[in-house]
Amino acid sequence: MKKILKLLPIAAVLLAGIACSKRETPAAKAVKPAAFVHTQAGEKRAIVYGADWCEACHLAGAWLTSHGYTVIDRDIEKERDGAEAMQDALDAAGLTSPGIPVIELEGVVVLGFDQKKLEKITAK
Repeated sequence: MKKILKLLPIAAVLLAGIACSKRETPAAKAVKPAAFVHTQAGEKRAIVYGADWCEACHLAGAWLTSHGYTVIDRDIEKERDGAEAMQDALDAAGLTSPGIPVIELEGVVVLGFDQKKLEKITAK
């Protein structure tokens, strides 16, 4: 029993080392596969971070589709890395969001289904 107790701190250090070695550094992060869609030249695309139950998310996706965009839906609850991808987009834009949807469109991150803001961005 004493030998086991002496080995516990060593095991804890080894496990912590393994956990740390598997963490990704920001420079080494892989691009999220679900964010990739093979688009034709000139095809417009938007990413909508949301959830199945979010009516505003569905409305945003429908609005973008009706305006000629290929919509990539990222479910932040069901996709393993959906919430992380949304947070990465928010961090890159210097924003925080209390809710969903979060929309990436034309290099701009839009918080919520803000139709006026989307119209302004798509009019460019």
